Amino acid sequence: MGAPGTVEAGCIEGYYGRSLGWAERRRLIDILAELGAGHYLLAPKQERLLRTRWRDPLPSDWSAAYAATAAQRQSVRLVPGLSPGLDIDYDDDADMQCVCEKLSECVGLGSPEVALLLDDIAFVLPAASRFASLAEAQIHLIRKALDRLSGLAGFERLWVCPTVYADTLVPLGEPGYLERFLKDLPEPVALMWSGRSVVAEDFKTLGAIEGCGRPVLLWDNYYANDYCPQRLFLGPLRGRTPLPGSVSGHLLNLTGLPLTDAFLLGAFAADPDAARTEALERAGVDEGIFAKLLPFFDGPFSRPEPPDDWQAVADVALTLALEGDSPLVREWYPQLLMLPRDLKLAAGEVDDEWIRRYYSALTARLLSRID
Repeated sequence: MGAPGTVEAGCIEGYYGRSLGWAERRRLIDILAELGAGHYLLAPKQERLLRTRWRDPLPSDWSAAYAATAAQRQSVRLVPGLSPGLDIDYDDDADMQCVCEKLSECVGLGSPEVALLLDDIAFVLPAASRFASLAEAQIHLIRKALDRLSGLAGFERLWVCPTVYADTLVPLGEPGYLERFLKDLPEPVALMWSGRSVVAEDFKTLGAIEGCGRPVLLWDNYYANDYCPQRLFLGPLRGRTPLPGSVSGHLLNLTGLPLTDAFLLGAFAADPDAARTEALERAGVDEGIFAKLLPFFDGPFSRPEPPDDWQAVADVALTLALEGDSPLVREWYPQLLMLPRDLKLAAGEVDDEWIRRYYSALTARLLSRID
């Protein structure tokens, strides 16, 4: 992983589910500053003013909270992620104007860098459009935004996330989308990319955009669990050393659990292992207990074998879930409580009645048919 100072580091509030409060965001910004990481991308999928109701004016109380958060630490930039793609009409000049105005307003609130996020939307244009392709329409929007922003005092950089933002999405997009998008993307724009998969196991190469000839900001979903909320990833950040030379920024998309997110940002510390130890100590979590349970909460690509002493591990997890008084541990309660059940299931020490009690009806139907 590139250290802060050689590769820009930061975090992303960019997941589905609970959005953080402003005080929680400011706490994470303080931690980023302490680590020497310089960016906080504000792009939660449930933030209506930036996504589902992006055309609405920013209320005064939201703007005041945003400005205060942007000014929290001079060394950390709050980057707003505007996501108009769910329902934007690329042929409507009023929609183009609205995007430009909202991004401009955020610059005025203290953000020299702003992001236009076109991820997680339909891969094709509506049938009736003057544009020949989605890529062409999006480049039109990006150029409009860049022209408007470039004339603003204080503006420095526009980030863009394309609709195809990982190799695994290429077959889903319109033919030639990524090639056209990259060819026509204005030179000053920073490109966001998630790798060969939406959750990349490593960044040995950048896959489809390898050799694209421009700096890349990694949107790294290693710790994100909005697609699998029954799981939690707390282990070291793996497969990120070294990063390809074209990577200029590395941003971790987090979980929406504020104390857990603070804990995970230790991955950017000069000594991540020491940072993890210190964080556990501050949180009142026994490091030996954490180490015993970590194989089951390590990372999205870990595949632990059920241990012979599964009952002892289950007892440790259950005790921590029910008796742990650390606020950090309380964020982990659902996953800690589920681990003993998964261990018992993996050991084959269950019957159909037990399965129906602890698993959803659909899962129980499946598990009851497995020997």
